[in-house]
Amino acid sequence: MAKIPELAARSHLAGVSMPQSEGAALREVSGRAMLSLACHAGNASRVARAFKTETGVALPKAGKTAWHEGMLILWSGLNQWFVQMDKANAAGAFAQLAPALNGRAAVTDQSDAFVMLELAGPLARETLARLCPIDLHPAVFKPGDTARTLAGHLAVQLALVGGGETGPVFQVLAARSSARDLVHDFEIAIASAGYG
Repeated sequence: MAKIPELAARSHLAGVSMPQSEGAALREVSGRAMLSLACHAGNASRVARAFKTETGVALPKAGKTAWHEGMLILWSGLNQWFVQMDKANAAGAFAQLAPALNGRAAVTDQSDAFVMLELAGPLARETLARLCPIDLHPAVFKPGDTARTLAGHLAVQLALVGGGETGPVFQVLAARSSARDLVHDFEIAIASAGYG
């Protein structure tokens, strides 16, 4: 009998150098899983109640995120959210959520469909402003905000997930298939940030 080879998970960005400068640095986030939660028509309020009962946290409103016990929930569209957690907790979260939301929402594992990047540094906003056609001014796009937008010519989910003395920290989600193109766009934007 032929031996079946073991498959190993590998990042789509394996071997790709991440751009960085003194003002901004891009890195791939690994070790996180992501579930998609999409309400069936007419079930948004029931899904919101069931989600809060199961997790202890409310689903965020449009354009917002919520953190709870290592879980990040991002609004991703009308009655849709991404739920991120450590990969070690993903199977348990799926097993907990899927039955509770059965018939009211679709819960699917999107971990391998997206690449999760993080852009941080004092010039992170300026870097993103070179790529994204939305207002990223600190008075407008604040910690806990998220948006579906473009980065260059690619669709992304952008969220301001942290920050401090070293500048803001943005999470950028994009389709795995376009990850290398997105990193290339960030390479150009990071290199030119700070030059007006």
